[in-house]
Amino acid sequence: MSKQPNKLISILNYIFSTKNLDKRDTGIDLIKTFAVISVLSVHFLLNNGYYSIPMTETDILFPTAFRWLMFTGVPLFFMSTGYLKRKTAFNALHYVKILPIVITTFLVGGLTVLYKVYLLGESFPLFTWLRSIWAYEQPTYAWYVNIYLSLALIIPFLSYGWNAIESVRKKQMMIIVFAILTSLPTQINRWPVEGANFGFAPNKWTVCYAITYFLIGAYIAEYRPKIKKWVSGLLLLACIGYQTAKTYNTADGGNFYTGVCADYEDLITVITGTVLFLFLYDIKINFKPVRAILASVSSVTLGLYLLSWIVDNELYAYHNYIGTFKDGVSSMPVGYLRIIPLDFAVCFVGATILNVITKLITNPIIRLVARKTQKPEVVSEEKRETVKV
Repeated sequence: MSKQPNKLISILNYIFSTKNLDKRDTGIDLIKTFAVISVLSVHFLLNNGYYSIPMTETDILFPTAFRWLMFTGVPLFFMSTGYLKRKTAFNALHYVKILPIVITTFLVGGLTVLYKVYLLGESFPLFTWLRSIWAYEQPTYAWYVNIYLSLALIIPFLSYGWNAIESVRKKQMMIIVFAILTSLPTQINRWPVEGANFGFAPNKWTVCYAITYFLIGAYIAEYRPKIKKWVSGLLLLACIGYQTAKTYNTADGGNFYTGVCADYEDLITVITGTVLFLFLYDIKINFKPVRAILASVSSVTLGLYLLSWIVDNELYAYHNYIGTFKDGVSSMPVGYLRIIPLDFAVCFVGATILNVITKLITNPIIRLVARKTQKPEVVSEEKRETVKV
């Protein structure tokens, strides 16, 4: 009789990825949970008409500030990768651990195609559908997986280079150099001058911004810098305030895209994301149910994020039909409370089921390769990074 509860607990731990809670880094689970909610929130603004509202009244400032705060989701995911994988070695095991990401994306891609064919009535040749799944174009949110896989291929070499640097000062300079290469050019050159821009160069490495975030995460994991919460909180407010004021003023009565807007590779976004990461990463949570919830969400962020395209498509079509956002900015808070909790819950359930299927497919392969590489370890959900955008 005593074995039954233990077996049930083992099954629940497998399904919800809550095994070895005491060994997990709760701060990273918290960051990844916040990051996936922030991505859903950015898509909320994408679908509720926010971007078409003229910035002529001050009531647009709050959703704009909210947008810039939630925009840190992708940077937080990349920094979490650097935090967790700064000691990754070059071997077959590392590359096999990428397999769950690929399988999850392909499974959601297949579901997306079926949804488009049978519910949306879209029609393309089979090759076109298969090619779009293979190219990480199904769903459109899968663009993040494309860039993450590119980063994953070079992570062992980034780790070797990082760990070969013998001093903290040189590691700081490495981050600064990569920030100059990938983040500073966009920050400067997005400001128009005489119909052009400042022409700051070198500026061809801006597409490699994920490396900069990886290095920042690695630095935080290694040296664990401490900043008082009130200080990091004020810095975060200052960054968001600057972004909001800049967006409002440069729009000059137009909509969001009329103004000078930052992207993931902009230096201000890098700073904002880093400050938020520093605010969250060392938060300690001792209440086990909360730790379990965070671990469960953290382990399925990729599937949750990808499945949200289908759920978004249905939820926002319905709410736009019933006029939830007909009052513009004033209707957004109520719309958010109606949509995002349901969006998150449905996607979490779907992602958990998807994660079980993915683990059943990939865990035997990972264990086999682990034995072959003389590392007989059971893959932990924390170290087997699950993405999310």
